[in-house]
Amino acid sequence: MDPVYSRPIRFGALTLRFTGIPQGGLRSDGPNGEGWRALGKEAGTWILEVRDTDPRNDMVRPAADWEKLGELPTGDVVWRMVPPDGYRAFSDFLLAPGQDPRHGTDEEFGCVKESHDGFTYAHPADVAAPVTAGLWPVVAPGHWYGTNGIRTTPSDTGGFCWSPGREPVGRPPMHVLNLPIGTRRGTGSRKPVMDGFSRPVDVTNWAREQVVTVPFPAVKDRDRSLLRQVRKSPVYTIQRDAQYRLEKYIDNEHRDTAQSVGYSITKGVTRAQSDTWRAGVGISVTAKGGIGIGAAGAGPSATVSVELGYSSATGVSELVSRTDTGVLKVPGRHAGAVYSVTHRLTAFREDGTPVGGAAGHLTFTPDQDYCFVQYPEADSDRNSVEKLSLGEGVPGHRHGDFPDSL
Repeated sequence: MDPVYSRPIRFGALTLRFTGIPQGGLRSDGPNGEGWRALGKEAGTWILEVRDTDPRNDMVRPAADWEKLGELPTGDVVWRMVPPDGYRAFSDFLLAPGQDPRHGTDEEFGCVKESHDGFTYAHPADVAAPVTAGLWPVVAPGHWYGTNGIRTTPSDTGGFCWSPGREPVGRPPMHVLNLPIGTRRGTGSRKPVMDGFSRPVDVTNWAREQVVTVPFPAVKDRDRSLLRQVRKSPVYTIQRDAQYRLEKYIDNEHRDTAQSVGYSITKGVTRAQSDTWRAGVGISVTAKGGIGIGAAGAGPSATVSVELGYSSATGVSELVSRTDTGVLKVPGRHAGAVYSVTHRLTAFREDGTPVGGAAGHLTFTPDQDYCFVQYPEADSDRNSVEKLSLGEGVPGHRHGDFPDSL
């Protein structure tokens, strides 16, 4: 069975293509023309290839030279690309005895320009424990080195770095690809209103707020084979929707004095919620770690909290698990209500179906301000539902469930 190629996918100045390798099939060492260059050679089930989105940017070049590094007990020879100035390499190469990469591979493998238009496309790699003497697997770091983006290895087996006898000192000479995170805004949720004394709507419709695009290996999709993902959904989207939910309502139309009612709201993401969603879609959501894709090892890694509209990449206050108690206080001759905001995170395939089906959503109330509405509208502080409630409500209480980054 031949390799399967994805459609071209644009990530800023680079365009990617994934090659899916059938089980028992042949590996694709070369990108088969059209300007594609592979960043590595070894692959288990997929390998990515890159080319310029705009050839004028000159993002991808062949090696300026090749350096022979050493030989394994098997007889295989380790070679390293020498990148042109300003470009970076992503893996060393194992070639059979007698093969010389300085002849015949100019159109197969490539290096990527380190930065373009203010964005860094090549990110320093980390290394894992060696699988054999001298060969250190290259992995995408789960943390930042001052560079945001989707960091990914050139294949599902990563790359590797030749360093016999010791771990590469400092940052290894290898890099991982760093891709700009594609983000777009939705229409956003609309604040509920009261146009009379009757009970307002209990819940508003879900509204799309933020959408982030990631390569398919960033999402765990148990219901689709790898080859089907490469063919049909080489990228996935992570979507944040929001709606308002009515917590308490008071009709105080016929009284001159204020009325009050207490409320209690559980907010944030619990460890159980985070564990369940990560098991289903491979994305972790924690207060300390933020919203992270991938893990230590080969494949993509990123933190997408800010792109999904939260306050920071890590240490995300909106995700802190807690229970708030307070008091809704409505002045005389008014009706008033307090709403909480509910967020829903979902990973979608390109055909619009959610990963994991109905169980693939992570739904929670973020730790943020409430929404107060009233009728008639306030014309002073003395008849404002919101200001009375905020000024005289009972402070919220943290429950101490503050999950660590998983």
